[in-house]
Amino acid sequence: MTLLLIEAVGHYIPPFKDHEAPIIVGSFGAAAVLEFYAIDSPLAQPRNAILGHILSSLVGISVNKLFALAPQSLQLTWVAGSLSCACAVSVMGLTGTIHPPAGATALLAVVDDSIANLGWFLLPVILLDCVLMQCVALLFNNIQRRFPNYWWTPEEVGQKWRRKEVEENGMSESDSDLEKCARLECIASHHVEGDMAQVGQRILITKGLIKVPEDLCLTPKEKMVLEELSERL
Repeated sequence: MTLLLIEAVGHYIPPFKDHEAPIIVGSFGAAAVLEFYAIDSPLAQPRNAILGHILSSLVGISVNKLFALAPQSLQLTWVAGSLSCACAVSVMGLTGTIHPPAGATALLAVVDDSIANLGWFLLPVILLDCVLMQCVALLFNNIQRRFPNYWWTPEEVGQKWRRKEVEENGMSESDSDLEKCARLECIASHHVEGDMAQVGQRILITKGLIKVPEDLCLTPKEKMVLEELSERL
């Protein structure tokens, strides 16, 4: 479906005809395998799929233009093709946009005359083909599956960091509120008025206040139980 759409666009769009652009760049056949049958691979995610092709086509065009300045450029095509692919792989590696089919894009931009003759017009061709492939992939790959796994990076980014900060701040605020709400005040039983003083030592629990005898030591777990009881009043 994707290749059919790309070929139809390449066949019917007037600017493509005017520049004698091929109906499809061969590397997109390999890209289709990644985009529809290896969708969990980092190599198939949108960042790699789009930027990998764009950067590789830039490298391929640049190398082709550079070697075209030489008087014997046709005899050096084999060198230019190898150099183009090697440089494209290096650029993709440095930018974290490795996409294997893009290596073929850089190679074809030098060794395939129908593509090499496009010059800088190859960039919009590649960009349009990438967008069309991603649109179809987003449509079909989300039927009982999930695509993409990420748009830019699998690592935690600013939104998750902010969420963590909010959660941590919320926990610290709730802890401080709990301490204020249920204070533990150690007092002697004779300070309690009325019948409490006659009966002896007691633990007094009211809403937001807990009073225990000064000689009574509580474990953290016991304190937690008292605090929960105070909150429920």
